[in-house]
Amino acid sequence: MTRIESLEILLFAGLCLIVASLALWLVARIDRTKAEQSAVLETSDQERPIFLFDRGQFVDATLPALDMAKDHGLEDLGWSGLADILQPRFSRFPDRVSDLGRGNYRVIRADPPDRAVVKVLRWDEVTKVTIVEARTESSAPSGTNDTPSAAERAPYPIWQTGASGGVLWANAAYDALAPVDDTGYRPAVFDVPVSESFDILQPVRTSVHLPGQDEPLWFDVASVADNETLLHYAVDANAIVKAEVAQRNFVQTLTKTFAQLSIGLAIFDRNRQLALFNPALIDLTTLPADFLSAGPTLFSFFDRMRETQVMPEPKDYASWREQLAELVDAATDGRYSDTWTLPSGLTYRVTGRPHPDGAVAFLFEDISAEVSLTRRFRAELELGQSVLDRITQSISVFSSVGVLSLTNKTCKQLWGVETGYCFAELTLAESLDFWRERCEPTNLWTRIRDFANSYQNREPWETTVTRLDGTPLICRVAPLSGGAFMVVFAVVVEERTQREEREISAL
Repeated sequence: MTRIESLEILLFAGLCLIVASLALWLVARIDRTKAEQSAVLETSDQERPIFLFDRGQFVDATLPALDMAKDHGLEDLGWSGLADILQPRFSRFPDRVSDLGRGNYRVIRADPPDRAVVKVLRWDEVTKVTIVEARTESSAPSGTNDTPSAAERAPYPIWQTGASGGVLWANAAYDALAPVDDTGYRPAVFDVPVSESFDILQPVRTSVHLPGQDEPLWFDVASVADNETLLHYAVDANAIVKAEVAQRNFVQTLTKTFAQLSIGLAIFDRNRQLALFNPALIDLTTLPADFLSAGPTLFSFFDRMRETQVMPEPKDYASWREQLAELVDAATDGRYSDTWTLPSGLTYRVTGRPHPDGAVAFLFEDISAEVSLTRRFRAELELGQSVLDRITQSISVFSSVGVLSLTNKTCKQLWGVETGYCFAELTLAESLDFWRERCEPTNLWTRIRDFANSYQNREPWETTVTRLDGTPLICRVAPLSGGAFMVVFAVVVEERTQREEREISAL
C-alpha cells in the first residue's frame, strides 16, 4: 500500500468519525426537542385544539388540532398554514411568528359575535397555539393554567403581569379600557408598582384617562402573587372618589362659612382631637394658631385655656380633671351650656353640642356687650321701680292687651294686700273685680273698661270713688305710649301740699 492510499484511508476514517458525531448530536437534539415538546403537550388537555411550532415550523398537535388541519395537509402546514386556518375567525392572528410582538403570552380574540380566543404561549423558540371555545373554556390563564370563565366575564378589570410589569393576560373589562393592537400587544393601563419579590402588595388607588373623556376613571387595585406573576384586581372607585371630593368641597365651604362667624368654633373628633376650628376661636381664646393647627387633644386644649386665663380658674387642680370630664360628657349629650366670667372682665357663653360619629363641638360666644346691656337695663328698671315705690299714690300700669305690667308698694298700703299680688300678671278684668269688691257701687269700673277697649281719642280723666271703709279716693286714668295706660288711686285729704300737687300733675 502506497503512502497516498494510506492518507486517503485516514481522511475517509476521519470524515466518517465527524459524520457519526454530527449524527449523534442531531439525534440527541431531536430527542430532547421532542421530549420538551411532548412535555408541553402532556401538560395540556388533549381534548383541546393545540398546535406546537419550533422556529415557525409545525412539529406536533393534539387530535382536535389535527382534525382541524386535515384539509390543509400537515406536510405544508407551517405557521402561514395555521394563519390560513384561523384568520377567517381570528382576523388579527399574525401571518408570521415574529409578528407576535413583545411578551411570552398573547390572547387573540375572535371577531364578534364569536367569543372564542387563541392563546399563544412561547418558550424560547417553541410556540404553543391553543384554540379556546367560549362555550367550554375561558381565555384567562393563571400562570400556565386556565382560569375560570368568571374572571373573563367579571365586570371589573382583572389582569396578570410578569416580573417586568408587562401584561401577560387580561379579561374583557381590561381590554375595554385599552384594546389589544393588531400584533396582540396589550398595553399597561394601570399605574401599579412592580414587586420584584412578588409579595402581596398594598391596595392602591389609581386613575385611568380614556381618550375623549375629560374626567378620569378611578379604581382601587389589589395585587396578589401567583407563582412568578402578579394578579391584579381593579374595583370601580368612582363613586368613592366623587363622595370624597364632595365631602372635601363641603368641608371647605363650611370652613369658609365658619371663618365669617364671630362665634368661636372647635370641633373634636371621636378621638377627642381638634379637627376643625375657625379664626374667631383664635381671637376669643388667644391660643396660638400653630398650637390649634397641630390638633391638640381636648384636655390639652382646655388646659391651655386655663393657663392663659381664658376660662374660670378652678378651685383646685385635683378636681379640675373631673370637672373637665363631666363637661365633655355633658357636651356629648348636648347638655352643656355655661357662662364664663373671665378675670379680664369678659363674659363668654360656652355651649357643647354632639356631632356625628362621636365628635363633639364647642361654641365660644363673647356676650360681654349683651351682659353689660342687660345689667344696665336691669339697673335702670330697679331705679325706676324704686322711684315708683317712693310715690304715695297707688300706680297700676296695664299693657295694650290689658295685662298688669307695673305697680308700686302703695298697693299694699292702700288695698291691704301683699305686694307680690300687685306685681302678679293680673288682667284688667281681674283687677277691676278686685277693686269693685272693695269699693262702693259706681260706674267707674265700666268707664275704665271702655277706656281700655278704645284706641282712639284717649284723654286723661279722673273721678272719685269711696272704699267700703269710707275712705274717699281720687281715681285718675291716663293713656301711655304703645296703647298702654295707667290707673292712679290717691287718698283725698283736705289739705294738699304743693309737692303732692306737682306729683299728681306730673302723672
